[in-house]
Amino acid sequence: MAKLFTQERIRAWLKENNLRDGASIERAFVAEIKGVLQEALEEEMTEELGYSRYDW
Repeated sequence: MAKLFTQERIRAWLKENNLRDGASIERAFVAEIKGVLQEALEEEMTEELGYSRYDW
């Protein structure tokens, strides 16, 4: 299985977001996962319905 993130990319992400403790890392990680899940759900709805929620 291919790695999604290298240690260097993870360190850069932590530094860019000024994440220093477990709680801040957890909040940032949850926010990232929420965004990915939202995009996936919207894409699934688009595929299932045949049109985007923004189409009229």
